[in-house]
Amino acid sequence: MNLTLAVPALNWGDETRLPQLTVPGLNQLLRFGRFSAAPQTAAGFFAAYLWQGSLLAMAKQALALPDGQPAVFASPVWQQMGMHRMSMLGGGEIGITAEEAAELCGGLTRFYADIGWRFLAYRPDLWLLVLPQEADWQAESLLNVLGEVDGTMRAEGAGSRSWLSAQTEIQMWLHNHELNTARTAAGQPAINGVWLWRDLTGTLTDAPLLACDSAWADAYPGVRTDAPYDYAAWCAMAADERADGGVIFLDDLLTAAHTGDVWAYQETLQAWDERFFMPVWQELRSGRLKRFILATDGVDGGILQLSAKAGRAFWKRQRVFQGKLGA
Repeated sequence: MNLTLAVPALNWGDETRLPQLTVPGLNQLLRFGRFSAAPQTAAGFFAAYLWQGSLLAMAKQALALPDGQPAVFASPVWQQMGMHRMSMLGGGEIGITAEEAAELCGGLTRFYADIGWRFLAYRPDLWLLVLPQEADWQAESLLNVLGEVDGTMRAEGAGSRSWLSAQTEIQMWLHNHELNTARTAAGQPAINGVWLWRDLTGTLTDAPLLACDSAWADAYPGVRTDAPYDYAAWCAMAADERADGGVIFLDDLLTAAHTGDVWAYQETLQAWDERFFMPVWQELRSGRLKRFILATDGVDGGILQLSAKAGRAFWKRQRVFQGKLGA
């Protein structure tokens, strides 16, 4: 069997001191693996594993819109401005429901009826803004602006001012919406903004068995299952599908990265070590697992590769994971 474990946000991206990480399985993989640096944005990483072609085109098709219909994505978010930085969480992270998305899309469509804008919910956390003409601006994909980012990030192009104006106006419309009043009273983050962006092209080249819970995998062209609890569950899934391997895509570290929660990062990574990294290491040593790849994104992103019987290279020095796969 061959296995790729794709883990966005595996590398701890800031200078916050991490608590001690007890990950003996991952340490063994680091010791005997071969790391190849391959920096990649979050958007590029998701697009490489989860779909092929234009995400916007697939969203239009799902919503029965003509191929040539001008449209952009409008991603609902929670955001908070600081003096020099902006914190932003996506709709999936703050738990937007289908009912909330439908209510807000309907209200925004009525609000912008005079200029012909329509808001449609492709997913609860990802909407389409249908326009009377093509947008003349370009902005980063949502996946690249979540977390703590430069608060001056803006769209580029001739229409960049109209992009900023729309973002600001929608934020004001959302500010006093009764839905947000109810969310705040219930202790939930307000849906206090949208991020407008154009498209993201999936670069997936083939479609092996995929185990993934992310909504970004909804357009996956191959066989997809839920993310497994552990390596044994993955082996059972692969056997059921008669697949000699595939990809497990785990995005559980994203919210910890976006919020700077080092304790959630520690807890998740240590749980994964017991459920995935150590069993994978044992399967590699026995030869039952023929090839393993651990991949992640970011400026320090890349892939760690191991083959069966990797532990024979006993002379390799001990390694300790300290928040960077390639360090």
